[in-house]
Amino acid sequence: MDITDRVFFEDLILRERPEVLIHSTAYTDVDGCEKDKTKAWKVNVEATQSIVRAAKVVKSHIIYISTDYVFNEEKGLYKETDTPNPINYYGLTKLIGEEIVKSSDLLYTIVRPSAIYGIGGSKKSFAEYIVEKLSHGEKVYALTDQYVSPTFNTLLAKAIAEIVETRPLGLFHVAGERMNRYEFAVKLAKALKT
Repeated sequence: MDITDRVFFEDLILRERPEVLIHSTAYTDVDGCEKDKTKAWKVNVEATQSIVRAAKVVKSHIIYISTDYVFNEEKGLYKETDTPNPINYYGLTKLIGEEIVKSSDLLYTIVRPSAIYGIGGSKKSFAEYIVEKLSHGEKVYALTDQYVSPTFNTLLAKAIAEIVETRPLGLFHVAGERMNRYEFAVKLAKALKT
């Protein structure tokens, strides 16, 4: 489905009248967002505005999946109370999406994961890239100065399911242990026993 088809999505929400609406769709290609800012804005901002507009009519509790890219990554171990400061267009559009949700007068939960990994999805995660390379006996190069808090997709899904049930209000960071990309690759190699 095309998330930018506002008429379709607003009509769907108005017809189905969900009690809880999970908005997890985004244009997440960080480099792609820099190259095609129009697409990033349409998917990450305009579609969010449209979804929120319809959710307000039916009074849905909205769960908005954001990102740790709303921060500049200088400090790390960010708390929910830290002030966002995105350094790229993707992070900016997701932060604007957060603000759209916050200012909507809807009951909301914003979830900020980091470096989601696991099997499946529309794009290959860093973990899948590492596993693929190691499985073929290829060398893997990983950064030592870029830190993430890898979030296993199954655990993120469980956290979101719990949020659907309990409906806490506000902003929550849902992420794994902080490590650099190299440390993450080493952990994956050990798990694969390579």
